[in-house]
Amino acid sequence: MANLPRPGCLVRSTLALLGVLFVPLGIWFLRDDRHRYVIESVALFVGALLCFYFAFRRDSALMRALDGLDG
Repeated sequence: MANLPRPGCLVRSTLALLGVLFVPLGIWFLRDDRHRYVIESVALFVGALLCFYFAFRRDSALMRALDGLDG
């Protein structure tokens, strides 16, 4: 079988990527001249913080369970 990355690593990297993508999107929603999407912008910033929190947290039982899936 090919050397694939552990599932927990894939989830962590996806969460980190989502966090990186949510921040500029939140800034764009906040600075739109025609509409001010303040609630949506705050939700994107909170989502980015949550994604970063779960991506870089080391003691997560969910990530350990995902790493155990590779057999």
